Amino acid sequence: MNISLKGHTYTTKHLEAWYHAILTQNVKEAQIQFQEAKKEHEEMLLKETETFPLYYLYYALLQFRHTALTDGLSITKDSFQIIEDQEKPEDKHLSYLYHYYKAVHFAAINHYQEAEEYFLKAQALLSGHSQIEQADFYYRYAAYHCHQQQPSFAIVNASKALEFFETQHGCERNISSCLSVLGASYVDVGHFEQAEESYNKALDILQKLNEESLQLYVRGNLGHLYASQNLSEEAIRHLTQVVEKIPSHYKAIFLLAQEHEKLGLIDKANHYIKIGKQLISELGNEEHKHHFAILEAFTNQTELNKIEPIVLEGIEYFNKESLYIYVSEYLEKLALAFYNKQQHEEASLYFFNSTIAKKSNERGLKK
Repeated sequence: MNISLKGHTYTTKHLEAWYHAILTQNVKEAQIQFQEAKKEHEEMLLKETETFPLYYLYYALLQFRHTALTDGLSITKDSFQIIEDQEKPEDKHLSYLYHYYKAVHFAAINHYQEAEEYFLKAQALLSGHSQIEQADFYYRYAAYHCHQQQPSFAIVNASKALEFFETQHGCERNISSCLSVLGASYVDVGHFEQAEESYNKALDILQKLNEESLQLYVRGNLGHLYASQNLSEEAIRHLTQVVEKIPSHYKAIFLLAQEHEKLGLIDKANHYIKIGKQLISELGNEEHKHHFAILEAFTNQTELNKIEPIVLEGIEYFNKESLYIYVSEYLEKLALAFYNKQQHEEASLYFFNSTIAKKSNERGLKK
C-alpha cells in the first residue's frame, strides 16, 4: 500500500472516504472505509520511522466519531481518552474537530454543561469549513438542545441543517436524522401529530435505503412519542422491536419498564429495570442511573422514607444539569405519594417545588 504524508499533510484517500461516509451517516460505507483506513494505519505504525502527529490525531478523532455513528450508546467517560493522549499540533480543521467531538462526547455521557461549552468553542471555529460539515454540526447541536428540553433552539438548528441536506444527493440519512430531531422537539411542545409525521417521514426514507439499524432508532423515538401520550401498548410494540435488535438500548429499556409499570405489569417492569441497571452500571451513565433508581423505587417501595431519598438524590443531579423537566416530573410524583398517605405538609412542599421546576423548564422551552 502506498501512503504519502508530507509536510503538514495528515490525510489519505481512505481517511477522506471514511470521513465523508461518517458525515453522510452511511454506516455500511463507513464500516468499509474504516477497515481500509485501519489497514493503512497499521502499515504506518509498522513502516514509518518519522512520526506524523496530525495524522495520528485525525485518525483518533475519526475513530471516536465512527463509534458515535455506529454504536453511540456504548460511549463512556473513557471513550475520548485516546484523543486526549495524542499530541495536538496547531491545525484549524483538527482543532474544530477536537472541540466538536469533545462536545459530542460530553453530551453522550450526560455532562451537558461541558457539552455546551465545547459546542460553542467548535461553533467559533466553524467558519470556512464545508457546507456539509456545517450542516452536520448544526444537526448535532440541535440534538443536544433537544435533550436539554430547548425545542426552539433544536428546531432552528435542525431546520438549518435540513435546508442544506435536502439540496444534496446522498444525504438522505442526514435528512432522516434531522426529521427525528424535529419530531422529538415537537413532542416536547406537545405537537404530537407533527412529531408522528416527522418520524414517519424519517422511517420512510430509511426503509427505501434498507437502513434497518437506523430505522430502529426512529422506532425508539416513536416509542417515546406514544409513551408521552400514555399509549403504553403502542409504545411497548415499537420499543420491543428496538430492544430485540439492540439489546443495549438502555433508553428503550427504560421506557419499556416504565410503560409496563403503568399497565400494572410489575414483574415485567422489574425485568427491564434489572437489565437496564446492569447496562447503566457498565457504562457509568449517571442520568439513567437516577431514572432507573427512581422508577424502581416507585414500582416496588411503599414506604415513603425509602422512596424520598432516592428521588431527592436524582433531583440534585437533574438540577445540576438543568434537566428541569425531570425535576418537575419526579417532584410531582413524590408529592402525590405523600398526598395519598395524608402527609399534606410534605405534599404541599413538593408540589410547590415541582411548580418552580416546571416554570424553569417552560423558560427553556421558549428559548
